[in-house]
This record gives sequence, C-alpha cells and structure tokens, in this order.
Amino acid sequence: MSDFEVFSVVLSFILGLGVAQILSAVVFAIQSRREIALSWTPFLWAFAIFLFHVNFLFAAFWFYSADRAFEWYLVDLISAVLIFLSGGLVLPSKARPATLDFGDFFDKDGRLALVPLGVFLLLAFPYNVQGGAPMIGPDNLVIAGLLVLTATAFFSRGRLRSVASAASAVLTTVAFLFFWIRPGQGAG
Repeated sequence: MSDFEVFSVVLSFILGLGVAQILSAVVFAIQSRREIALSWTPFLWAFAIFLFHVNFLFAAFWFYSADRAFEWYLVDLISAVLIFLSGGLVLPSKARPATLDFGDFFDKDGRLALVPLGVFLLLAFPYNVQGGAPMIGPDNLVIAGLLVLTATAFFSRGRLRSVASAASAVLTTVAFLFFWIRPGQGAG
C-alpha cells in the first residue's frame, strides 16, 4: 500500500463525516420544520460547503502523484478538517438544537462556519498552483471571489449577507460544474 492509499482512507473518513453532519442537520431541519423558523441563508452555505467536501475529495485523488511531498498530505489533512468544521458549524443539529430559528442561529453561531471555510479557501491558492493551475487562472479567480463573498457574509448582516450568501452558492455551483475537478474531467 502506498502512503497516499493509507492517507486517502483517513481523508475519506473526515470528508465522509463532514457530509454526514451536513445531511443529518438538513434531515433535522426537515423533521422540525413545524417547530422552528427556517432561514435559507444557512442552507445556502450548507449546500456550498457540501460541494466543497465532494470536490475536495475529487481534487485530492486527481492531484495525487507518487513523488508528492509529505507536506502536501498535511495540507490535504488540514483542508479536510477545515471543511469538516465548517460543515459541522453551519447548521444546528438534533444533538444541539440551539434555537428555534435557523436565521438567529446563523447570526449567532452558524456564521462561525465561514471562518474555517475562509482558511480553506486561502489554502486553495497554493494547492491549485501545486496542481498546475496558473496563479491568475479561472480556478484561482473563482476562489478569490468566493473568499471575498465569504468574508462579506461573515462581517455583514441583513440584505448584504443574503446577497453574499446567494452569490457564493451560485458561484460555488458554477465552479463545481464547469471549473473544478470531477471524475472523468481534466484539471480546470
């Protein structure tokens, strides 16, 4: 077994648990929809973070090479943990239904998911360049735009936060469909 094969099991566990957290929180929201006030802003972020989980797993396998330095495995691990944290923080769960209003939850606690997401996006620049993407290429321009939208959503309130959240979900979806790595596709 190669180092990456062993490492990929750990990476897959972390990303799988992150996806499970997001999906469990969505199930909780659907089951509790009569008792709680739902807000679409945290769901937009949960959707975007879900796409980051899936895409990051694809990218980790795509960028694999036998001569890859161990430091890049650490970047992969740190990145996986960061998006795991963002997925766990963005929505309340059955285990900790902090409030009966998802919008209030996002204002007080859920927006903290944007901090590890922002750090993950910052790490994406060297990750993309190491994978062969140009520093001023479509992949990194999308990441820069997402970083600005994430910071805007974290530091703002009301309409500006809603616009930044919607724009981030749309940009993440477009990038996932057209720019980022998917099975059977080449690098961006």
